[in-house]
Amino acid sequence: MVKVNYETDEERVNFIEQYTSRGLILKEDAILIDEKYLVFDDASLPDAVLEPIDEEKAAMAEAIIDMTAEIELLKSRLEALEGGI
Repeated sequence: MVKVNYETDEERVNFIEQYTSRGLILKEDAILIDEKYLVFDDASLPDAVLEPIDEEKAAMAEAIIDMTAEIELLKSRLEALEGGI
């Protein structure tokens, strides 16, 4: 791990470009009362593990999205009716 203190935004950007171009990963970007610093690590990012989405889950998600949109439409209609009373 590498900790680098900086004072200006320009220094911050330069350090990020410099260290990430070397393959290091920005782990922490801290701005404290008395200190500004970046922490870089050379550990590689873990490979993302993606689970395949089966068709049933996809259909359920789509149905939820549709129902949410319908609920929002009904809410807006109810608000319009209540405003007219």
